[in-house]
Amino acid sequence: MARTRCVVSSSCSSCSSCSSRSSPASRSSPATSPPWRWAAVAAAVALAVAPGSARAQQAMGGDLELSAFRPTVDARGYVTVDGADALEPGALALGLVSSWARGLLDLRTADAGYRIDDVVTPTLVGAVGLPLPAPLQRHSDLELGLSLPFGVVAGGRSPDALGGPGGNDDDRRDLAGQGLGDVGVHGKLQLGRGRLAAAVVLVATLPTATTGTWLGAGRLGLVGRGVVEARGRRVRAAIMAGARWQAGGDNAFMDVEAGAMPTTGLRVASGSAVLAGAAGAYGLVPGRVELLAEASATVPFTGERYRPIEVLAGGRVYLAARSHLSLGLGTGLGDQAGNPDVRAFLGIVLEPRAPARAQAAVPPSPAASAPPGPSDRDGDGLRDDDDACPDAPEDVDGWQDGDGCPDLDNDRDGLVDEDDLCADEAEDRDGVADEDGCPELDADRDRIVDRDDRCPLERETWNRHQDEDGCADRGVVNVGESEIEVLREIHFDFNSARIQPRSYPLLATIAQTIMLNPELHHVEVGGHTDARGSDAYNLALSQARADAVRAHLVEQGVEEARLSAVGYGERMPKAAGVGEEAWRKNRRVEFLILRD
Repeated sequence: MARTRCVVSSSCSSCSSCSSRSSPASRSSPATSPPWRWAAVAAAVALAVAPGSARAQQAMGGDLELSAFRPTVDARGYVTVDGADALEPGALALGLVSSWARGLLDLRTADAGYRIDDVVTPTLVGAVGLPLPAPLQRHSDLELGLSLPFGVVAGGRSPDALGGPGGNDDDRRDLAGQGLGDVGVHGKLQLGRGRLAAAVVLVATLPTATTGTWLGAGRLGLVGRGVVEARGRRVRAAIMAGARWQAGGDNAFMDVEAGAMPTTGLRVASGSAVLAGAAGAYGLVPGRVELLAEASATVPFTGERYRPIEVLAGGRVYLAARSHLSLGLGTGLGDQAGNPDVRAFLGIVLEPRAPARAQAAVPPSPAASAPPGPSDRDGDGLRDDDDACPDAPEDVDGWQDGDGCPDLDNDRDGLVDEDDLCADEAEDRDGVADEDGCPELDADRDRIVDRDDRCPLERETWNRHQDEDGCADRGVVNVGESEIEVLREIHFDFNSARIQPRSYPLLATIAQTIMLNPELHHVEVGGHTDARGSDAYNLALSQARADAVRAHLVEQGVEEARLSAVGYGERMPKAAGVGEEAWRKNRRVEFLILRD
C-alpha cells in the first residue's frame, strides 16, 4: 500500500485526513503519475468545495510567512529595522537583498518528524522620495516603497523513534517549493531632522504568496511601525515598535495523520502580532565601513508554536554616497517556528539619485534659477552643452555650482557633505576625531601641529626638556596645579639678595616655562628664609630675594604684570627642627600659580 500524508492549513484547529491505495506495479512505473498525487488532488478539491472547511495546501507546507526577515526598502535603515530618514523628493533607491535561513521549522514526536531545512528568500526592494507641501518640507520627507519577495523552500524527513522513515518519507522523498511571497507596499514619513529624529512607517502586504509554500499568509495585512533614531559622529541607533493586522484571523498549518503514515499531528498558527526591534551601527571607517547589530521580535496576539525572535550582526561597505553592500549572520532565540538555527544575508542597495537639499544660506546660482530648456535633460538650469553631468542635476551648495555636477563630497575627504561638519575643508586623517570631517591641526592646542606631535591628545609640558616631542614630561621645572615645581635650588650670596651666576640657567628655564604657558596669568615669587636671625631681618631678606628673582625673570622676557614678589621670612618653614638640613630646606624661593 502506498503511504500518503495530508497537510491542512486552516484558520481554526480543525483538520481532515485523506488516504489512497495503489498496486505495487503502479508505484514502480515511471510513466504513470503516482496514485497518491491523485488522492491529494481529490482531497484538495473536496476541502475547497466543502462548506466551512479549511483551505487545502500542497503536501509540503502551509500559508504562513515562516521567515520573518523583511529587509528595509531604502538605503537609510539597518537590516530589517528602518532608520528615521526618508528619501528626499526625487531620490530613488533600488536593491536586492537575499537571505538564507536554516531550520525555521522542526516538528517532532516520538515516531514522526516534519522539518523545513532551508529557506532562501531573495527580495527586490525599491523606494522613491515624494514631494510634501512646502510648510512640511523643512522637517519632514515622504517616501513610497515596494518589496517583492521570492522564495525557495526545501525540507526533509526525520526518522522515528524506531529508526524507520519519518513522517516526511512520502513518495517524493523531500519537501520542496518555490514561488512569490506577499508583496509589500511601504510608506514612510520622516519627522524631524538632526541628531534625533523619528518616522512613521505603514506597510500593506498583499495576498500574492504562492499557496502552501511557507512564503506568505496569502491574506491582506496592514503593518504600522514607529521608529526613533539617534545619530552621532560614528554611532547611530534606532528602536522600533508596531503591530501587524491580518485579515481573516490566524493562518494555521496542521500536520495530520493520513492512512497508515505516521505524522506529528502538531499545529503551527500565526496572524496579527506585536512587532519590536532595535538596531545599532558603528562607523568603523566613517562614510566607508559600518558595523551593524540588530534584534527583532514578532509576538502573535494568538497563535501556536510561532514566535520569531532574531539577532543579526554584520557589516556594510558604502560604495558611493548611500549606496552600499551589506552582509552578515544571525540566529533565532528559542525553539519555536520562525527562529532559524542560522541565517545569512547579503544585499546591495543603490541610490542612483540622491539630490542634496539646497540650504537657505547658499544663494542660488544664475544657472539654478533659470528655467529648464529643451537641451537641459536634468533640469538644473545648465544647457547640456555646458553641463559636465547632463543627467545628474547640480546640487547648488555653493561649491563648483557652475559645472552642473552634484558635489556630494565637496572636499573629497571621504565623508559625504551631509555628515561633514567642514564640508569645504578636508579632514586631515591624523587619528584625532577623523569622523567629524574637520582637520585638527593641533588637537591638544600645545602649539605643536599634530603631524609633528608624538602625543597629539596630550599637551606638551613646556619646561625646556624635550619640548619638541609634544608629550608631557618631567624636567627640572614642571608646571603643576598650584605651583611651578623647581627641583633645584636658586643660590644667593650669604646674607644677600645677589643671585649667584650658577643659578642663571635655572632662572632662564623658569622664565621660558612661564612664557610658554600663557594660561599662567599670574605667578607669585615667594621668598623664604631659615629661622636664624630676627624676624624683621629675615622678612626683609626674603622680600629682597623675591624681588631679585622677579626682576631677573622680567629681564628674561616675562611680562611684569604676570609676576608679583612676596617675602615670607621664616614664618612658613618647610622642614621642622634646627640644623643645617632643616635650614637648607627652609631657605628657598617658590613660584605659586594664582588662578583668576
